[in-house]
Amino acid sequence: MLKVLAVDDTEANLKLLQLVLKRMGHEVLVARNGLEAVELYDSEKPDLILMDVMMGVMDGFEAAELILNREPDHWVPILFLSAAATEEYFYKGLDIGGYDYLFKPINQNLLRSKIGSIERILLRQKQLEQENERLKAIIDEANLNR
Repeated sequence: MLKVLAVDDTEANLKLLQLVLKRMGHEVLVARNGLEAVELYDSEKPDLILMDVMMGVMDGFEAAELILNREPDHWVPILFLSAAATEEYFYKGLDIGGYDYLFKPINQNLLRSKIGSIERILLRQKQLEQENERLKAIIDEANLNR
């Protein structure tokens, strides 16, 4: 189960995201603009962010940059969701560090597949971090026994 932050300024889109995510068994946090997303990221540390691009108060790109710069050594995948189906927006989302970019209207099957892929990557990342800790402990123990 992932803790997923869904960010969109359109209530119908948020409801759809909540429905899909809850059916997948994930915990869902909701923000209605980029500023709320940054604040929720700081307090809740979600595993994944689904971020609309065009919103009032603060757009998704600005929010994503702020979030990604908060902890440069910690990867949080951001999946951009937008009706802005232009190459410029697509590349901008990826260039600032987004994991992927899906165009609205959202294809629910594609969204589920992308989230499943991200979930597998996050699981593998966690396994690698645990293995690194185990190896560090072995090295530390070996250095103490010299």
